[in-house]
Amino acid sequence: IGWSKAFCTAGDNSILFDSLSAIPVFEAQKFFDKEVYQTDRFSLFIPEVELLTSTGDFNSANYAFKGSAILKNGHLQVTRDKNIKRKENDIKPTLQEVLKSSPLFMELDSLVIESFKISYGEIAENEKLYGIVSFDSLDAVISNLKSGKICNGNLTIDAQALFMNEGNLKAH
Repeated sequence: IGWSKAFCTAGDNSILFDSLSAIPVFEAQKFFDKEVYQTDRFSLFIPEVELLTSTGDFNSANYAFKGSAILKNGHLQVTRDKNIKRKENDIKPTLQEVLKSSPLFMELDSLVIESFKISYGEIAENEKLYGIVSFDSLDAVISNLKSGKICNGNLTIDAQALFMNEGNLKAH
């Protein structure tokens, strides 16, 4: 994960990252040398990330981060190739399992997502071309997002988006 600029504003307990992007480990050459091919790939680009905390302490003894965050104008793209069989017992962990196993302690009162796009592409078995489903203009609020040992309670999501840039979709 990297960013091109980081702005810190003293006094109002916020950090603003400009152009945050995630490049998964599996795209590294050493991964391909070992695994040859990965059936699931993703990329994430977020032009604006703002972290807000009421304490001003972004790295206390108990938390890597405690507060809220705003993500704006991002794009998450996921691609899956079903022509390649997954390894036996290759079960992907759920979001809750990933959060609970995290070595970082994070507690977000709210994660606000504004104007995002999520694209899912899939190459079907015995096919060379892939189809894409997209969720555009995604606005969401995720509440009670915690990780590590403090991961408890119910995570709630309230979201709305355009399915394939046309149909209204709401999730609560």
